[in-house]
Amino acid sequence: MKRINCVKKTKMLSQSRNSDFFLLAQQMIARMQNECRPKTVYNCQTALRSLQRYLDCCRPELRKRLPLRLLTSELTAHFHRYHVQRGVGENAIRAYLRSLRSLVNRLRKKGYPLGDDIFSLVHTSPLPGGSVPLSEVEMRRISMADVRPESSMAWARDLALFTYLAGGIAFVDLAHLRSGNYDAGTGMLTFRRQKTGVEVRVSLPPVALGIWRKYGKQGAAYHFGLVSTNHPDDYANALTRYNRSLRSLALRSGIHRKVTSYTLRHTFATIARHNYGAPLDLLSLPLGHRSERTTALYVDRPTYDMLQRLQCKMERNLMK
Repeated sequence: MKRINCVKKTKMLSQSRNSDFFLLAQQMIARMQNECRPKTVYNCQTALRSLQRYLDCCRPELRKRLPLRLLTSELTAHFHRYHVQRGVGENAIRAYLRSLRSLVNRLRKKGYPLGDDIFSLVHTSPLPGGSVPLSEVEMRRISMADVRPESSMAWARDLALFTYLAGGIAFVDLAHLRSGNYDAGTGMLTFRRQKTGVEVRVSLPPVALGIWRKYGKQGAAYHFGLVSTNHPDDYANALTRYNRSLRSLALRSGIHRKVTSYTLRHTFATIARHNYGAPLDLLSLPLGHRSERTTALYVDRPTYDMLQRLQCKMERNLMK
């Protein structure tokens, strides 16, 4: 009897190892959609597409089916090398790998036989300094940009100012705000972060409140009309449209570097910290971070500009 049970277990394990990773990952993503995590779902879908591109080019025999037993540390290392050779940025590749690792961890918890060393030959942590925040002068130029009313750049400017003035709200949270999130009696905007579930409460200063009132539409599912459903594709399209308009707005404002929705969030935190001396525990409130440590990593990362300012200051003091 014991021998029969052992044979059955061996057969089931063999079948699991031959299960298709793409099929299981898509099933897992479908479950994640019900958990209302549009950004996480979008990132996982993007990572799966990047893995499919790699297999199409380098491992055509696996492009239709990737057995779990072949998802190895060597494969992820080759995946990384392939994207480097294509000119994909290191932070983007690491983001793909983090999403794939998240899917692997979820499947492992479900009992699928996946090794612990799949990502042992690659780095998944984001590189420091990936996003360069805007200065207060640059934010002022964006707010005063000469753009045609009702144009896509005017729309992007409104959202950028709202993000900055409403405490650096993340785009995924901005997109899913409902009219009921703002209480006119208390003047507070209250919502739960999509990423962490942390409750955030911020007041809206006059300019931000004016933008809030400008975009409210009766009967709309979400206040700003960026998305109409909770489907990840709806969110992805809105984010792409916004980032494209934001880049045009930045160029119109004389800013010749990459500006994204995340840049505005980082800009709020950095200016509040370095220009106004905001303590970390205060900044953690609007950013919706679970710990001050996360906030410290967010705003106190060293940059070459900081090093240059330090060198200039040391030189001035030396020459006095």
